[in-house]
Amino acid sequence: MSRAITITRIRLLSVARFSNCLSVMLGASIGLVRALDIIADSDPDGAVCLAADKAARLVEAGHSLSTALDRLDGVFEEVYVRMVLAGENSGKLPEVLHGLGKDAEQRSHQASAIKSAIIYPASVFSVSLGMIFFMVFFMLPKFLEFFEGMGSELPFPTRLLIFVVYNPALRYGLGFLLLLFLAVGYYLSHNKKESRSAKEYLKYNLPLLGRVNLLISVSHFCRHLCMLGTSGVVLTEGLKILKLGSGYEKLNRAITNVREKIVEGDSFSDALATEPLFPPILIHSVRAAEEGSNLYGGLERASNLLSEEGQSKIDGLIPLLEPLIMAFMGILVGFIVLATFLPIYQLVAVEL
Repeated sequence: MSRAITITRIRLLSVARFSNCLSVMLGASIGLVRALDIIADSDPDGAVCLAADKAARLVEAGHSLSTALDRLDGVFEEVYVRMVLAGENSGKLPEVLHGLGKDAEQRSHQASAIKSAIIYPASVFSVSLGMIFFMVFFMLPKFLEFFEGMGSELPFPTRLLIFVVYNPALRYGLGFLLLLFLAVGYYLSHNKKESRSAKEYLKYNLPLLGRVNLLISVSHFCRHLCMLGTSGVVLTEGLKILKLGSGYEKLNRAITNVREKIVEGDSFSDALATEPLFPPILIHSVRAAEEGSNLYGGLERASNLLSEEGQSKIDGLIPLLEPLIMAFMGILVGFIVLATFLPIYQLVAVEL
């Protein structure tokens, strides 16, 4: 058996550029090997250049494009390779590549928007947390030396802060949790399968973001299925191609179950309605499209609606997260400042 060629996975924007360029050149009747060589010589991403060059040599040796991409060992997602195969079989490879390029562009934009929604609040939280640690472990001990000589009972906020910070059980517990966190991170960094499972769980179960990621994944599922259908792939075969391509195990199982119900004789909309992961807007759109004998047009509309809903939720995340984090950190910092300076105020009041 031939050995797979190992190259780093390509970023979504690079996948979009690769797909669009290859689609344009194939549509202009440029040969596949020549088109891949042009991309290998001109693309600004070194990983794309290497992948295109390897794919060109494999195609030159007699392999199809889908087989060549598949042998690049995970550089392209499995669903991408399967859709290229469907385009080859249907004779509509340029159209499929164009659709894959647009899809990769949209996914990249949405991923960047989600990262932006997370990075800013996370940065504010990290800076505030660092300030709190500085106050607690550098400023508070110096004040405590002064408080011990006061000879009076410390205020309740100060006593509570001292208990929380200097309680041995809490300190050792936090240390244990930190070591556990580092151990889990080290384990996941050396076990790709478990790391992907953990990322998938967090991606689809985080508050607020989990729902957004699910909407985006279902939107991509609809768009991919529409692309396959317009390329001549029958519905059940399209579902078979996509059942492992969502990146979310529960959604993959839901797609598998939907396909099984369609094989048993159910309509597509009725099969979708049995799976709670699929939103009502998709089910209603598909049912209306079935009645109008325009299933793939309905899927395209549903994909656009789901994408717009996901984008609107992303746009609302930053205005929602910022005040929540600022309020939480403000309360925490305010309590520490109060606990630190209240004994001084009490001492000054007694002196006066």
